[in-house]
Amino acid sequence: MQVDRRIVLWCLLLLPAMPATFGCSKSEPEESTGAVKVEGSGSGEAPAAAVGAPGEGLKPFTAPPLAEIDAKAEWVDMPVDDSLELLKKEWAKTKPAVTTPAALALRNNSEKENTEILDALGR
Repeated sequence: MQVDRRIVLWCLLLLPAMPATFGCSKSEPEESTGAVKVEGSGSGEAPAAAVGAPGEGLKPFTAPPLAEIDAKAEWVDMPVDDSLELLKKEWAKTKPAVTTPAALALRNNSEKENTEILDALGR
């Protein structure tokens, strides 16, 4: 009897997720004391407020005006080259080893033929 490969593949993919899905539960629920246990601290517990909501306790940030940023910035003019134009110039320097119809007629059986096919069809 031949087992369908797809079924075996799905089983192998789902196997690592099973412990996370089913997990282990404790037999007795823990009572909440309002304190959160923090590793590495002296007492072992920290008040619940120390672990508050995200962003709590942060000072508000006011961004400086754009004119101030531009005044402090040391901009350096650098050219931006168009990569498509550079590619066209490079292709103009060389010609493909074979024409497109000849490349389509080739069989990809060797490294040389593979290079010729890529050179002709990759333009």
